[in-house]
Amino acid sequence: MNPPEEYQIQFDQVYDGAYRYLDRCGEFMIRAREAFGFTPVSVNPNGCNMEAPEIALQLRGSAEMLVLVCTQPQYASSLIKAANLCTEFVTDLFEPLSIVHNQITSRSIWRTDTLEESYKLSLSIAEETQVDRFSEILQMTPVSQDFLYSFQSGTHKAHVRLQPISINITVAERKLPPPGASKSYQEFLLKRERSLQESPPRPGYGLGLEISVIESEPPVEGAIQKLYTALLDHKKQILNNLKA
Repeated sequence: MNPPEEYQIQFDQVYDGAYRYLDRCGEFMIRAREAFGFTPVSVNPNGCNMEAPEIALQLRGSAEMLVLVCTQPQYASSLIKAANLCTEFVTDLFEPLSIVHNQITSRSIWRTDTLEESYKLSLSIAEETQVDRFSEILQMTPVSQDFLYSFQSGTHKAHVRLQPISINITVAERKLPPPGASKSYQEFLLKRERSLQESPPRPGYGLGLEISVIESEPPVEGAIQKLYTALLDHKKQILNNLKA
């Protein structure tokens, strides 16, 4: 089986007791903007949303968690750099009582021409399955399979999921600057548009592979890069051992 196409990488940090978010969110956003060119999209007491379209990054921050999403995996190194720096901003400004866990997720797809083909591919992907037995018991023809596996070793966990998925682009996201918008927001929308034109998301169907690695109570130094390296290693091993 050919390698799947990676279409998204996501970093999450979940923390506890970061009540100072409400007082210091603005300073956090200023630092993120100065460091990586993030532009504010929205902000309220529940969280802030920012984007850096030139490096395909989206950021969400709140009193509970920090999320960074990279929609063009060629900028994965920028995601890791942003995660390292933004988690420092969280620690310095929000002063959480504890870091619950770090998580990095890779999302990939084996594309198919139709939804039905993605169902068929899901049925052929694993050698050991209960689907035939269940089909006999229920006296029904199997249509698709959805696998979710979870593993743990000490403070580390891994989740692997295989399922038919669809990927689409929302037309409303592609818009020119509206009249009356600030100059910086107009520039942001134009950067987003250029980014979409250079690497437009391809709508379609396929079999999705999602791999997450999680570290509970991570150390401060070097934890994110080590976790990303572990993700890459796990993904390589999984792809090498999937049924052809």
